Amino acid sequence: MRNTLNILSTLLRIGQSLWLENISREQLQSGSLIQYIKEGSITGASVSPAACSRSLRSSEVYDNAIRKKLAEGLFGEPLAQELIMEDARHAADLLRPVFDRTDGVDGWVALTIFPLSTNDTAAITAAISNIHAKARRPNILITIPGLPDWLEAIEEVIYSGVPVSIAFLVSCGQFLSAAQACLRGIERRVAAGLKPAGTSFASISISRLVEALSAELSNDPFLPSGIAIARRIYKASRDLHNSQEWERAYNAGSRPLRLVWTMDTNYQCKQFGASLIKDLVAPLTVAAIPENTLKSIIGCNFLGTPLPADGGDCEELLSRYSQLGIDLDTFAVRLQNEEAASLISSWIELLDAVACKSALVTKC
Repeated sequence: MRNTLNILSTLLRIGQSLWLENISREQLQSGSLIQYIKEGSITGASVSPAACSRSLRSSEVYDNAIRKKLAEGLFGEPLAQELIMEDARHAADLLRPVFDRTDGVDGWVALTIFPLSTNDTAAITAAISNIHAKARRPNILITIPGLPDWLEAIEEVIYSGVPVSIAFLVSCGQFLSAAQACLRGIERRVAAGLKPAGTSFASISISRLVEALSAELSNDPFLPSGIAIARRIYKASRDLHNSQEWERAYNAGSRPLRLVWTMDTNYQCKQFGASLIKDLVAPLTVAAIPENTLKSIIGCNFLGTPLPADGGDCEELLSRYSQLGIDLDTFAVRLQNEEAASLISSWIELLDAVACKSALVTKC
């Protein structure tokens, strides 16, 4: 516990938070999540369809809830959404003291929504506002994709006052597009005489980025390449924070758009998780990590030098891609689309797991 507290206190002094990625209902019910919170190990969390699906396949932790909801006439997609919503509410309640103590800087739970079968801005905004209203917790963030077709919706959702985490960002250009959409939403709120929207986040899929680079650069050091892209994004973020447009937003009461370095449980994250954390320490950021990575850094003197605000040597490192004939922009578009497709697949897997579990508990 002492090492964990030392790590967190050091990160907090720097300005970085640790969130637990893809929490499970087992963690909620066993007390492990609240223990991490009480120890000060983490100050935020996320729930996802993948984590819910794994629990459904491997345990009976959802059985009673599913029996009850089936009896109430809830099944299929609405049942799957409600199970994840319950997990988000539970985690949000556990993190509420952190949220209150930090005045909304931390204590958030990121909730991944069901893929919407529309690109209509008004329909997306209405659906997300409805999901946020159903969440009934001020510290639940709605995770939405930062895809080009969703940028107008991001602006509208920010304007509506819903706190969001913008996902599937893997390049500097994608981050800047999402950030500008956020800024437009904030500026419209201020112009309308409304309080600026609460804290919003831009989620960088760093472990997926490293994994994709490992396939692209099989004979090259892909981990430094992933860090170089992160440095480029971080420099862009700091430049935005210092711009006149964001300065006006801050003066009106807005908070900075914080970067979230998101790491999942893929092979590369398991292999390099602690190294990624070490290389991505930076002010105004969040490291969202799985439990195995959290455990791996406990007891380690793992903290490195904070990311340079000017990007350091990132451009020099990334210039090698053009020499290798790799177009980073094309690579980023492909990876972002793969991320979006992966989310759809995870929801399909969850629906199948819910259907199988529903059939099983009905027989019992």
